[in-house]
Amino acid sequence: MDTGAATAVVIEAKPETTDITMARGEAAWARVADLPCDVAVLLPAPGLRVRDLLGLAPGFLVRTTAPVSSDVPLQVNGQVIAWCEFEVVREHLGVRLTELA
Repeated sequence: MDTGAATAVVIEAKPETTDITMARGEAAWARVADLPCDVAVLLPAPGLRVRDLLGLAPGFLVRTTAPVSSDVPLQVNGQVIAWCEFEVVREHLGVRLTELA
C-alpha cells in the first residue's frame, strides 16, 4: 500500500577539518571548532521499496522526484542547515550552498 510518504536517499560524507579564524569574543567556540560532524544531502525518492534496496547493485539507478535545477536539503547532525545544488568540481561531486535554513 502506497501511503504517498516521501522517502529519501542519503548521501553522507565526513568533511575534512578546516582551520577556523576566531574573531574576538568567539573564544568559546574554540573548544568545539574541531569536533567532527556528519553531513548529509537528501534526495527525495518516493516509491523506493525494500525490494528495490534488496536489488541494489553497481549500475542501479535510483530515480528521484527532484528536478535537475532544484535545491536539495543539507543536514548537519540530522538538522537541515541549508539548501544546496550539486556541482562537479574537477573529478569530484560537491554541493554549492544556495540558501541558509
